[in-house]
Amino acid sequence: MVKAQSSFDSVSSTSSNDDVSSNDEYAYLISELKRANIIRDIWVCLRKNTQNSMKGEDFIQWITHEKHISRAEAFRIGTELVRRYFGYRFSNNESFQADRIYQLREEDNILPLNAAPNTENNISAGGMNKALIDALKPIYEEIVSKDGKTIRYSDFTSSQYYNHYLDVAHQLQYVDITAAGRNEKLALFINVYNVMIIHIFAKFDPPRNIWIRRKYFYATYYVIGGELYSLQSILNGILRGNRKGVAMLWQPFGPEDRRLNLAVPLLEPLIHFAITSGAKSTNPLRLYTATNVIEEMKHAAIEFLESKENFSVDLKHRIIYISKIFKWYAEDFGGSAKEIIKWISGVLEESEKRKLLSRIADSGAFKIEYINYDWSHNSDR
Repeated sequence: MVKAQSSFDSVSSTSSNDDVSSNDEYAYLISELKRANIIRDIWVCLRKNTQNSMKGEDFIQWITHEKHISRAEAFRIGTELVRRYFGYRFSNNESFQADRIYQLREEDNILPLNAAPNTENNISAGGMNKALIDALKPIYEEIVSKDGKTIRYSDFTSSQYYNHYLDVAHQLQYVDITAAGRNEKLALFINVYNVMIIHIFAKFDPPRNIWIRRKYFYATYYVIGGELYSLQSILNGILRGNRKGVAMLWQPFGPEDRRLNLAVPLLEPLIHFAITSGAKSTNPLRLYTATNVIEEMKHAAIEFLESKENFSVDLKHRIIYISKIFKWYAEDFGGSAKEIIKWISGVLEESEKRKLLSRIADSGAFKIEYINYDWSHNSDR
């Protein structure tokens, strides 16, 4: 991968309306702070070793000297840096403090996977999605099984088409999301989400346990349109319209987060059958176009529901078996069991399974049981 040089020196002289806190620049600042040993293991009261941490005053002194900025500007940058990378939420009248110790959150995956030197080339979301599809199609033909559910992750970066994909991925940093329509956002962010999983697994290996999977989900990034995105912020922040994810205590984007205005309006439940998970129970991997994304997602949902691995009806015992996706994201499908079944019935095409579902649902006497989701990774190696 191409490593970019930090352009953080330009931050202090740029107005706040010109994206002064470009996420990739802050990511590079993290790297600089590590090299300068500002971020390090710190002993507190001779008893507790706080790993990957920095003292507020150490940061202030270092950045004022190295970047030739005022102390006031250093405090502003410190506040933004801590908000993004140290897992600390400031209240409205709170800011960076020199006498505090801040611990870095999931530090080792901090550099965005599509980091590259700055350019001045902006690209529309529609044009970006088309370029992404053109770059990924030949790679997917090489590494993805015919049913789209098994992937040779280790072959992603060794593909003859990988360098071209990386060039396209670099351009994601400068895509104009603000002017994108709803379907353009859906298609682009679904495709990016899915390839991010492949890129992460190829670089760091498929997850061996749930803790590594969570780390990948929350703390590995792409820069898109000048903003930093993890898998979590794409799924819950953008695609789900800034809704809390599974086991999350708050929404992904706060009121001051610039990404909030980019969230897809009017939640589309079909996204849950287009995104992949890198697990054996994943949806098949496909590429989605801005012009037909709704129809393409509906086709994916129908295919999902026609599989007995995801949905089945036991008429004799009056049990409806559905994927745990409908449990985890119940609110996206209406919330109640009745609304979820109604949504499924509305998506299914005329079939024997739909007739059975209608017979049970109309009676009102049925039980829902959730089918186990196999989280073991879907690599064929």
